[in-house]
Amino acid sequence: MEPRAAPRPASLPPPSPPPFGDSPTASLRGRERLRANLTALYGRIEAARASSARSARSVTLIAVTKAAPPGCFDLLRDIGEKDVGENRVQDAVSKRESAPLGLTWHGIGHLQTNKAKKAVGVFDVFHALDSLHLAAALEPLLAGTGRTWPVFAEINAAHDPKKAGIPPETALAFLESLARFPHLEVVGWMAMPKEADVGDAARPCFQALAALRDEAVRKGLGRVPPTLLSMGMSGDFETAVAEGSTHVRIGRAVWDGVAPDSAVGDAARGRNVSP
Repeated sequence: MEPRAAPRPASLPPPSPPPFGDSPTASLRGRERLRANLTALYGRIEAARASSARSARSVTLIAVTKAAPPGCFDLLRDIGEKDVGENRVQDAVSKRESAPLGLTWHGIGHLQTNKAKKAVGVFDVFHALDSLHLAAALEPLLAGTGRTWPVFAEINAAHDPKKAGIPPETALAFLESLARFPHLEVVGWMAMPKEADVGDAARPCFQALAALRDEAVRKGLGRVPPTLLSMGMSGDFETAVAEGSTHVRIGRAVWDGVAPDSAVGDAARGRNVSP
C-alpha cells in the first residue's frame, strides 16, 4: 500500500488559476464572451450618444482591468481593444511588464506623490490630477523625460466629501494655475457621482462637469482646449454619454462572465461603486 501524500499546509494559498493562454478552449470561450460584452457595450454607448444633442462625436471605452481575469490583456489585444485602465500604480507596473505592446494605459485612481515617479513611467494618460501639490511633484519628473503627459483635472462635481477632486467653484482657477507646469497637458476633466447616485441620478454631476468644460473652452483657458470628459462607469455610463462624456471607464460590465470568478451578481448590477 502506497503511503498517503502529506496534506498541504493550511498556511499556503490555493494555486492561482492558469491564464487563458494555457488552455485553447478556455481562451476561445473567454475571447468570445469578451467580444460579446464589448459589442453590447458599444451598442449601448452608440444608442446613448444618438439619443442626445449634448453627446460627443466619439466615445473611448477604457477597459478597467483591476479585477479582470488572468490573460485579460492578450484577450483585449486579440480583439483589437487598446485602452486599459488601472486604479493603482503598483498593479499597473506589475501587469504592464508582461502585457502585450500597443496598449494605452490610463491611470484612473488617486495618486500619492510618493508614487509619482512610477506613475509617470507606467501610465500614458492620467485621469486624476487633483491638486497643485501633485502637479508640482509630477512636473520635474516629466521634464526629466522630455515628454508631456495628457492629464484630466479631477473635479468633485458631486460635492461629495468622500471623494477627492477640486471643488467646481475653484476649478477654472486650478486650470489657470496648471499653466506653470509645461509638461502637464490638461486635455479635459474627470468626475465621479456619489455612490448612491445610480443611472439617471448621476445626471446632475455629469451636467455640472460638462458645463465647467464649456465655460473653460469659451474663455480660452488652458494651453490646449480642455475639451474631453472622463465620466461614466458600469452603472451610469449611458447617462454620462448622453451628457457629453468622451471617455467611459468600465470594468464589471466588460469582464462579466469572461471567467468564472468575474461574473457580476444581481446585487451588484447597476451600481457605480466600482468601474
